[in-house]
Amino acid sequence: MESGLKEARAGHLIGLLHFSHNFSKSFEERLDLGSEAQNGSVDASVLSVWMDMSCKSSVISQMDSSTDMSYLFTEFDSAVKSVFLYDRKNV
Repeated sequence: MESGLKEARAGHLIGLLHFSHNFSKSFEERLDLGSEAQNGSVDASVLSVWMDMSCKSSVISQMDSSTDMSYLFTEFDSAVKSVFLYDRKNV
């Protein structure tokens, strides 16, 4: 992750996503148990996002960063719902 952050700071990446160890398992526990999920599962189910907001990258300079972040979260939400809902139908 450190090398990815270094590349993002240098303007070589437009963003970086970090999934914690056991992200999927912890995220599923959060979905299943809601507020009853253990703190460790909540912490491990966090998706960290770093975006280049400095316009160092020629790609990011052509985009509206807030719109891109909104799109990113909307797409992630859609993907999670489709994967976990599909999984639950086939159990």
